[in-house]
Amino acid sequence: MELVRRMMPVLIGYAIVVAMLLAAQALFRPVVVAGGSMRPGLVPGDLVLVARRRAVMPGDVALISPEGHGPVLHRVVNVSADGSLVTRGDANPTSDARPSPPSEVEGPVVSVVPVGTWIERWRGSGNRATLSTQSNISRR
Repeated sequence: MELVRRMMPVLIGYAIVVAMLLAAQALFRPVVVAGGSMRPGLVPGDLVLVARRRAVMPGDVALISPEGHGPVLHRVVNVSADGSLVTRGDANPTSDARPSPPSEVEGPVVSVVPVGTWIERWRGSGNRATLSTQSNISRR
């Protein structure tokens, strides 16, 4: 009984964290960027948070889930009177072939963790050494 009483604050803390994570899951959807159509702003490997059920405005990057296709992150060019979106990838010269109806729109991107960008910068920095080079240097 004493152990249960001492552990109660820890258990309550875990319960609060789990409740907060479940609430965040209902409000936000994490998505990893897979394609290059949003370069240079978003690169493959970047992590974005999409606000579920929030209004999307021209200029926003929105997550769209068309039927028969995987999720797409594209910039909103125009919002029609019926709520459908005209979108385009930043790296694409033309808008997408068809407008996305409101039923396909999940919400706008509200936060970006540029993991893919960091990896690309690291790869291009030239300040890397192979394991064999590092091993040879450490033997000297």
